[in-house]
Parts: sequence; C-alpha cells; structure tokens
Amino acid sequence: MKVFNGVTTQSIRKKDLNRVVIETLHNEGRSLRYIANYLDFSKTTIFNELAS
Repeated sequence: MKVFNGVTTQSIRKKDLNRVVIETLHNEGRSLRYIANYLDFSKTTIFNELAS
C-alpha cells in the first residue's frame, strides 16, 4: 500500500489518487513532462487536471 500526503491508496478512488499524486509532484517542483511520464498520461491531461 502506498501513501501520498497521508492518504492511503486503498481509501480513495483512482481518479482522486491521480489528483493527489499530480498535486504532490507539482508542489515538489516536478515538470509536467515528468508527471505525465510518471503516470503515463499526456502533458495536456496533467495541465487540465492542475487547472481545474
């Protein structure tokens, strides 16, 4: 079981977990490209998630 920002992967939905991971990596100063590669998403998807 992984923990991101004190939230366990079993306690939330996958979409919510992706949001937590995106925000955590973004707050750590990671680039959109890094986050997209980490989650196997497009940079546009990451940008849209951060903009919402």
